[in-house]
Amino acid sequence: RTDSFGSLGSEEALARAIAFQEAGADGVFIVAYGYTDEPAWRMVHQEIKVPVFNTDIPGKSAQDAAKLGIDVVLYYGLSHFAAQQGILRALRVLAETGSSVELEGSLPSLADFDSFLGIDRAREKARQYGLLD
Repeated sequence: RTDSFGSLGSEEALARAIAFQEAGADGVFIVAYGYTDEPAWRMVHQEIKVPVFNTDIPGKSAQDAAKLGIDVVLYYGLSHFAAQQGILRALRVLAETGSSVELEGSLPSLADFDSFLGIDRAREKARQYGLLD
């Protein structure tokens, strides 16, 4: 992972990604790299042979990202903005009604949340390694 694009530009970010690849990285993550700079992405596509990771790009679909040469899109923006929207909605209901009870039927249960997080699988792995009784 390199965050150098924002402060040092596309050439330095690409140079670092190439160095990671040469050092044996299984993939590279070039944070915020050239959202609108298609020539810069062509250089990435020419130089980088391991999977390229990036975050979701405003106004671009996963298919658009794939055309740029991004192999894996991490939905950082989408997930954060969706979480913010849910938090604001819940707090608005709480502020307006003084209670969160009316939200309870529309929220996942604790068991659902544990399932989402993969808690049972994590416990199983922890037991395998003797970390839990």
